[in-house]
Amino acid sequence: MASLGRFMAHGLDVRLQCRVAGVARIDGQYQLTLHLADGTVRVESGFDAVACAIPAEQVVPLFEAVHPPLASLAAGIQSNVTWSVMLTPREVVKVDFDGAFVVDSPLGWICRDSSKPGRAMGDRWMLQATADWSRQHQDYAPEEVGKMLMDVFSNVTGQLVEEPLSVTAHRWLYSLPSNPVGVPCYFSEEHMLGACGDWLTGARVEDAFLSGHTLGNQLLNALDTTLIQ
Repeated sequence: MASLGRFMAHGLDVRLQCRVAGVARIDGQYQLTLHLADGTVRVESGFDAVACAIPAEQVVPLFEAVHPPLASLAAGIQSNVTWSVMLTPREVVKVDFDGAFVVDSPLGWICRDSSKPGRAMGDRWMLQATADWSRQHQDYAPEEVGKMLMDVFSNVTGQLVEEPLSVTAHRWLYSLPSNPVGVPCYFSEEHMLGACGDWLTGARVEDAFLSGHTLGNQLLNALDTTLIQ
């Protein structure tokens, strides 16, 4: 999935492994406090605008001082935790579907990721646990979660998965928002500050994409107007 972002970012000045720990507005421009992967802290300034694309729970501490309206909007959002597992069996799982919603199970959704266009050879499955199960097991070790959900997958499909090539579990601590705001994005032209994401418009990946697209257009229009003036 990261290949899409790398393609779109070609030719841009993108900083990776760099966490924004603080935002301040000084004389109409933004100053960012950055925590780098090597443990150093750096302050950079001179930014005309800020576009925020992080979960609502992370928006609150970052913007409560510099822009309370955005922090207040994000404070009302509750996101579900979700455990996801990428499973690579040794043998092809012989079922007549590539994706299925699962009911009355710790798993809510399973799909054969390798069936998607352009994927490498081999059989790979994405297993996504339900919000309730994920919340109850959110502090479990990834290795334990991977084994548990792989066993559930075997029961669901009727195919015993033994000694898989790989089992990788990832916890999305701020996954699907349970109560999105219901607006395409947030943007203050006065402060040149915006936010996008599924917590604003809806819980689907399409919603997150469209939210970012909308914010990008609003920010571009505002910057064009500023330059013209």
